[in-house]
Amino acid sequence: MMSVRFKPLLTALLATLIAVPLHAEDRVFKARNHMTVAELDNGLIEVGGFIRNSGLEDYWCAVGDYLYRAKRLPWEQKIYVARGLGPGQVTAHRDAVLFTLDPAAAGIKPLDKSFRVVGTLTVGRSKQVNSAFYSCRQFPLRDRD
Repeated sequence: MMSVRFKPLLTALLATLIAVPLHAEDRVFKARNHMTVAELDNGLIEVGGFIRNSGLEDYWCAVGDYLYRAKRLPWEQKIYVARGLGPGQVTAHRDAVLFTLDPAAAGIKPLDKSFRVVGTLTVGRSKQVNSAFYSCRQFPLRDRD
């Protein structure tokens, strides 16, 4: 049983911890392919952390994993590339990609369905959450050198 004189101290400590803002790294989700995903304040989703043997589809995998497992969005939800490879803001990676759920708010125009996309990370390209999620390849539990 806790002493009565420690209760105010514990209450003050808990209030301080609750009031402390989250740091950027606390908002980072680690996808099952080991890439990092962070939702930015402007509604964009940043994916970075290109690792050895990664391909461009791994960016889709990471954002799909995040939106399905962390955000619980439906399979049919569309995701759009808002910016191709470039420097990250939260993940601090030089190879980050920005995605959006709302292309109009991000100021991009979705690609026409008849437009044949050569690059998988072309601005305006979209996939549904299920397609992005299943872009993931199987990864071993531990990386081997």
